[in-house]
Amino acid sequence: MVAVLSLLILCAVIDIVSPAKIIGIFPYPGFSHQKVFDPLLKALADRGHDVTIATFFPNRYHKQNSSEIDLRSLSNIKVNDIDMKHLENPSWLLQLPVIGNVIRQYKNLVDNLSVSSVSICEKLVLFTPLMEALNKTYDLVIVEQFTSDCVLGLLEVYGNTAPIIGMSSCSPMPWTRQRLGVEHNPSFVPIITSSLSSQMSFFERLENTLHNIMMREVYYYKIQLKEQAIIEKQFGRKISDLHDAANNITLLFVNSHYTLNGVRPLVPGLVEVGGIHMNVSEKKTIPEYIQKFTNNSHNGVILLSFGSRLKLDTLSKTKQDTLIRVFSRLKQRVIWKYEDHTNVLTIICHGGYLGMTEAISAGKPMVIIPMYGDQGSNAASAKEVGVAEVLSLQDLNENNLMKALETVLGPEKQEQARLISQIWRDRANTPLDTAVYWTERVIRWGHRSPLHSTARNLSLYQYALLDIALFVIGLVTSIIVVILSLCRLQRVINNRKIIKLE
Repeated sequence: MVAVLSLLILCAVIDIVSPAKIIGIFPYPGFSHQKVFDPLLKALADRGHDVTIATFFPNRYHKQNSSEIDLRSLSNIKVNDIDMKHLENPSWLLQLPVIGNVIRQYKNLVDNLSVSSVSICEKLVLFTPLMEALNKTYDLVIVEQFTSDCVLGLLEVYGNTAPIIGMSSCSPMPWTRQRLGVEHNPSFVPIITSSLSSQMSFFERLENTLHNIMMREVYYYKIQLKEQAIIEKQFGRKISDLHDAANNITLLFVNSHYTLNGVRPLVPGLVEVGGIHMNVSEKKTIPEYIQKFTNNSHNGVILLSFGSRLKLDTLSKTKQDTLIRVFSRLKQRVIWKYEDHTNVLTIICHGGYLGMTEAISAGKPMVIIPMYGDQGSNAASAKEVGVAEVLSLQDLNENNLMKALETVLGPEKQEQARLISQIWRDRANTPLDTAVYWTERVIRWGHRSPLHSTARNLSLYQYALLDIALFVIGLVTSIIVVILSLCRLQRVINNRKIIKLE
């Protein structure tokens, strides 16, 4: 009996520590996206797993048990590629209330993201190194969840049976949550590309609902169906509708956290890992001249950073002069785009999620000037929790910027930022440890332990109980009609009796 028990314990231990064969595929050429995925992939390799990474940013993994598939030949890298003149002077149509925002998001999804995703898919299906890798057997597949499902179709073509973990570098897109059976409810969950908070007026809920419907339909018709056609043409066979193939995802990591993004409905397979890119064990050394500059600033430092994609030299001279004039009026020193430091008092940024979470973690309030993508939504979230002032690029002038800086440099915003920082960091485990645990849990149990809600198998009318509502309305209406008919019949009978008596 003791021998059997010992054997069972040994098997359990072996199951926990035995290395798995993992492939991670990240088909979007955005550097900020890859920064979210890197810590988990490196941690898995450090724990002895055999990790293959298909990425646009190679030469970042240096373990014997990790290998890379270089995707750089498939697309231009998205770094310093956004001309700010187009953001600074939008057309009159895009400035219309409600409908202007919907049109802006439509154009961004159709003209930019869908074109890029479909183009990469066309090249991906012909990319021999990836096809050779997919021809192998794996224990786990990790796939980026953003604006493409091409990889999910390829996994079906190559007969993948391993569990799939999706990983989103931002808050979930409108079509992402439902893959785990959680509906994206536009009544209180803002679309990621909007500038709305979770507390919306009637017209804001209308705008958010239109956004939600538009983005889902565009994603299906402009991306999923096109990618499906590309795969079927290349391999000469039918595959599942990519909308259905997305339901094969076992677990989804999202780069968000309720402290900043608000409380959202979750299931066990939808795991928040906001801040995963901040590895406290990898502290960067600040150059001596920057260290000296900040240490000698007795009134503190303001950090200005607009991320990796905006070309700041394309910002109009008027706006650049506005920044310079405001900075010249401050008693604080200003660092334009550099690492955080303890003497930094506030941060001026564009609302990119990685920089914002770094500011939140460090307890620094922000002045946010959102430019594109999810930045408007991120800015609205930060303002809602009281750690930011928000300015549009069009409203950026000397008076508005000075007023915003005075607000965030004040004691109220400084104290609120420190409070939110403490709440943000108060977790049972670090985001990276959380991600590692759930990844290895999926490896251990795979499809035997479902983490999604069965709601993902319901149609919209079933999920929203529309059929039940129609049935109840029909039943109540029928009862009312019967009662009214009986009352009318009774009146007729009574009238006849009265006539006879007369």
